[in-house]
Amino acid sequence: MKRKMLALFMAAMMAVTSVNAVFADDTASVTVSEEGGSSSETPAEEQTEAPTEAPTEAPTEAPTEAPTEAPTQAPTQAETKVETTTTSSSSSSSSSSSSKKTYSDERAFTIYVDDTKNLSGYVSDDYEAKDYSWSSNDKSICSVNSSGKITANKKGSAVITATYSNSSAKYEYTFNITVKSSSSKSNSSSSSSSYDKSVSVKVDKTINMYSYVDQEYSASKYDWSTSDKKIATVSSKGVVTGVDDGVVTIKASYSDEDLSYKFKVTVGDGDDSDSSSSKSNSSSSKSVSKKTSWDIYLGKNDELDVSGILEDSPKDYDWETKDEDVADFDSKKGVITAEGEGSTKITVSGDDDYTFNVKVSKEYSVETMKISGTSSKSIDSYLDEDVDEYKFSSGRRDVVTVNDDGEVTGQANGVGYVLCKHEDGDIIQIFITVSGISTKTTEKETSTESTTQATTVKTTTAPVQSVPVFNDIDSRPWAIEAINNMAAKGIIKGIGNNKFDPDNNCKRCDFAIVLIKMIGFDGEIATQNYGDIKLGEYYYNYVGIAKKYGIESGVDGDSFHPMAMITREDIMVMTYKGLKQKGYTFNTDLSVLNNYNDAVLLRPESKEAVAALVNAKAVSGTSATTLDPSSNITRAQMAVLMNNVVKFIDNGGSL
Repeated sequence: MKRKMLALFMAAMMAVTSVNAVFADDTASVTVSEEGGSSSETPAEEQTEAPTEAPTEAPTEAPTEAPTEAPTQAPTQAETKVETTTTSSSSSSSSSSSSKKTYSDERAFTIYVDDTKNLSGYVSDDYEAKDYSWSSNDKSICSVNSSGKITANKKGSAVITATYSNSSAKYEYTFNITVKSSSSKSNSSSSSSSYDKSVSVKVDKTINMYSYVDQEYSASKYDWSTSDKKIATVSSKGVVTGVDDGVVTIKASYSDEDLSYKFKVTVGDGDDSDSSSSKSNSSSSKSVSKKTSWDIYLGKNDELDVSGILEDSPKDYDWETKDEDVADFDSKKGVITAEGEGSTKITVSGDDDYTFNVKVSKEYSVETMKISGTSSKSIDSYLDEDVDEYKFSSGRRDVVTVNDDGEVTGQANGVGYVLCKHEDGDIIQIFITVSGISTKTTEKETSTESTTQATTVKTTTAPVQSVPVFNDIDSRPWAIEAINNMAAKGIIKGIGNNKFDPDNNCKRCDFAIVLIKMIGFDGEIATQNYGDIKLGEYYYNYVGIAKKYGIESGVDGDSFHPMAMITREDIMVMTYKGLKQKGYTFNTDLSVLNNYNDAVLLRPESKEAVAALVNAKAVSGTSATTLDPSSNITRAQMAVLMNNVVKFIDNGGSL
C-alpha cells in the first residue's frame, strides 16, 4: 500500500512540474511596439520571475496556478506578443536563457560621383545614428562616416551596412549603393543644361578640371580640349587657364573606357584684369634682359603661343622655318605648331630678331602657366609622374626659379620656362608668364644676385617667402599654424594657385605621401606595390614604400584604394606603424580609450595604435569624449593632426 501511495505521489509531482515548465517558457517573449514596429524589452520582473520561481515554488504553487492561469493567460498573450525561440536545457541554468529579436531592412540607392547622402533617416530612430556601426565593403567607391553620411568617390557598386545590438534586439540594415559618373547625372537630369559642371575662373588664374572626372584614371589618360584658346586654354592634365573674358567649353574624354565630360567655364567673373593688360605688365618691364634665343620642346601636334615673348605684334615680323615638316607657324597669332619628329629652327625677323630652336619628339610635351607676384606655385599637376622622379631647371632664372620640389617662384615680370626632365628621358617644358611684380621690388631682387642674395633677401625683400602662402585658409584659423608649419617643412603642399583646399577630404594616396615624407622614407625606391596602384601615378613610389614596411590600414586584399577618402582611424593606424618603423616606443595601455564613448567603433586590431598615440598626446579626439574613427578627415584636420605628430618627433618622442 505504501508503495502504491508513493508511486501515485511521484506521478502527481511529475505532472505538476511539467505544467509549470510549459507556463514558464510561454512567458518569455518580446513586445513589439505598434508605432513604427520598433521593439522594447519586457520588464525585468516579468522575464525573471517565471524562470526562477518554477524550480523552487512548483511544489506549492502549481496545484493552484496551473489549472486557473495557464488556460486564460496563454490565449491573451498570443495576441499581444511575438514569440521568440528560447534555447533551454534540463539543468537549472536554462532559467537564464534570453530572447533576442532581429530587425532587418534592405534598400537600394543610386547616387553620383562627389554626391553625398545621409542614410541615418533609414534606420530605427530608437537610437542615434552614431550608436550604429557603419561600414562600407568598398570605400574606394562609396565611404561612410559614423553618422551614416555616405560619399560617392567613383563609379561602381558598394554595400553599406549599419548594425546595432543590445540585450533584447539586433538591428541590421543593408544599403546597396550604385555610384554613377557625373556625366550620367547630367544626361539623366531634367535640366536643360548639357554640361557636367559649370565653373568660373579669373583671367590669369587656373582651375584643375581633373577634380571633376573619374579619378580612377590619371589626368593624362584623358584627351582635353577647349572650344576657344583665346578665352581659356587647357593642359594635357586638365589645368584650365583663363585668358580673356568670355565663356568656353572644356571637354575631357577617355576612349578606352567610353568616358566623356563637358564643362562650361566662364572666364572673368568680375576680375578687372584682362589678357592685354597682363601681357603689357609682363612684356613692358625692362628690369630683365631681353632673351632672343629660345629652345622649345614639343610633342607631335603640340602648339605654343610665343607672342608674349616678342616685343611687338607677331604680324610685324617676318617668319621662316627651315623644315615645315617638323614645325610650322601662324605668323598672325604667333603660334608654333609641331608637325613631325625632328629638329628645326624658326627665325622671326623685325626690329629685334628671335630664334626658336624647335625639337619635336613623342617623349616631349609643352605646357603653359601663369603666376602673379613673388609667391610660389607647385607644378605637380603638370607632371605625368611623381615629382621626385624629375630634375628641374629654369631656362630664365631672372624671371622664374624652381626648387627640387617643383615649386616655381616669380622673380620679375616676363616669360620664362622650366624644364622637367624625367629619369626615363621624357621632358615637359612649362612656359611661365610672371606678372604683378613692381619695378621697385624687381630692382631689389636683381641687386641681390650681384651681392650676397641669402643675406640681403632677409632684410630687404620680406614679401619673398620660402613658405607657400595659401589664400584660402583664413576661414580655418585653428589650422593656419599647422598648415604653414607643415608646408615650410615640405611635408604637405597645396593644390596650386596658392590654394590649400582645407575643407576637402584627404585621399588615401595623398596621406601616404605626407606620412612617408614625415618619417623620412621618401628617399627610397619602391620595389613592390598593391594591385590597384598603377605604375606612373604620382603616388606610386610613396604607396609602394608604405607596403614595403607594412605601413597600411584599410587595405582590402591586394588593394590600397588610393583615391578613396581616408578615415581618422586609418590615419592613426598608419601613423603608429610608421613611427614604430622609426624605432619609437609607446605606452599601449588600452584603458585610455574608456574616455571616448565611440571607442567601441574601432576595429579590434586598431585599438593598440589609437591608444598608443592618444597616450603619447600625439593625437586627440574630435572632442573630450569622441574619437569619430569612421569619419573622413579633411585636409585641414589632417594637417593639424600630423603637425602634432611632427612635434612629437621633433621632441624625441614626447610632447
